[in-house]
Amino acid sequence: MKIKQISVSNLFGLFNHVIPLNTEERITVIHGPNGSGKTVLLRMIDGIFKSDFSVFRTIPFDEFRIDFTNGVGFGVEVVIRTEKETKNSNELRVFRQEQYAQKESFPLGLMKSSSEFGIRQSLRADRYLSDFIPELRRIDEITWRYLPTEENLFIRDILERFGNALPKEIQNILSKELEIPSWFFELRTVVKTHFIRTQRLLSQPDRRSRSNIEKVESRQENMPTVARYSRDLASKIRFNLAVYAERSQSLDRTFPYRLVEHITQRHQPSKSYEQIRVELAQLEEKRYRLMTAGLLDKEDRVQIPAIDERSQDVLTIYVADVSEKLDVFNDILSKIELFKRIIDERFLYKHIVIENKEEGFIFETPKGSSLSTEDLSSGEQHELILFYELLFNIHESSFILIDEPELSLHVAWQLKFLEDLQRVTDLANIDVLIATHSPQIIHDSWDLTVGLGGPVDE
Repeated sequence: MKIKQISVSNLFGLFNHVIPLNTEERITVIHGPNGSGKTVLLRMIDGIFKSDFSVFRTIPFDEFRIDFTNGVGFGVEVVIRTEKETKNSNELRVFRQEQYAQKESFPLGLMKSSSEFGIRQSLRADRYLSDFIPELRRIDEITWRYLPTEENLFIRDILERFGNALPKEIQNILSKELEIPSWFFELRTVVKTHFIRTQRLLSQPDRRSRSNIEKVESRQENMPTVARYSRDLASKIRFNLAVYAERSQSLDRTFPYRLVEHITQRHQPSKSYEQIRVELAQLEEKRYRLMTAGLLDKEDRVQIPAIDERSQDVLTIYVADVSEKLDVFNDILSKIELFKRIIDERFLYKHIVIENKEEGFIFETPKGSSLSTEDLSSGEQHELILFYELLFNIHESSFILIDEPELSLHVAWQLKFLEDLQRVTDLANIDVLIATHSPQIIHDSWDLTVGLGGPVDE
């Protein structure tokens, strides 16, 4: 199920925007004047799939809607109510609608503060909130601090935003106690979004695991994103090497037994001389690629030995084992190769080097001088951060939102951006929505664009 169209009505009391997505090309570019709502639209998309409805509470609009290729639509709408019904004339409702059917909707803020104690008793909130949402810290009887954003949240806010992180049995309690439909909790699982915002050069510590909570609480200073990503790549490489070592140990331990079984029982014939030579050459080429990518230590290439009848059985098992060992690196290898290719094609007077498994990547000048990541220009950092995010920090089949990719980029780089992005979408299996002011980003791909119109006529 893919997103087919995104629309918003009466945004800021001025705009009606309809954005059909390019589902085949997988890249859609929206453009329009300042103030027409490009960034707000990206925030709304990210918000609805992460159950963060703060943007909907602060921005004037009538209805925001996302329609899928299967005919189902989700959205948020503002319902006008009379004074007799409530003191507040406007009510936000999240809705789901199947094709040709009535809307199913649920009002945000239904959980009144007067019911806080009863909800906590039903959920045993102290226990479940700490177990399943480790980024929360208890402040007092009814308030929690959400560490990534430093927001103070009440139980109703937590359930609204993070309900789907709780076990199914707890979600069932919510549905029963508060009449919350099950699809409300499933909303965050429909599409995985990743929002690349305009503030990219500084990043905060990763708060997604318990091991990093102490760093958050100690208010560790922001680190340049390029430096953090260099360390992140080193961590990813170490993880893959650990898996490689574990698989190698298992295969090496059982090698003699499998060889004897192969020779004595002949469940499968040994490979031919020529087939073994071809596969050995392919494995040697793959090793060279892994060494170039910084995943294996550099060694001299070896010559393929002569193969006789006595070595045929051994090499048949050996080739299969080595192939299985090196397959551990397939995913990260393809990403590193594309990452290095894009960076080296764009950066002048330097090239990226990935050799240090403790520090990640550095840069070298044509004369061999080393440069740290923090020596890069603003434009170089933006380019590197964008493509590292796209290749290494997203889930497959995610919906990626990029705000103003042109920031600090030279015109020549802007002209190549969509070409580079297309290579990434092909590899990473993602869909992308871009908001831009730059005709150079669009270049000759106006068929991928949607222009945001002006105010609705009075």
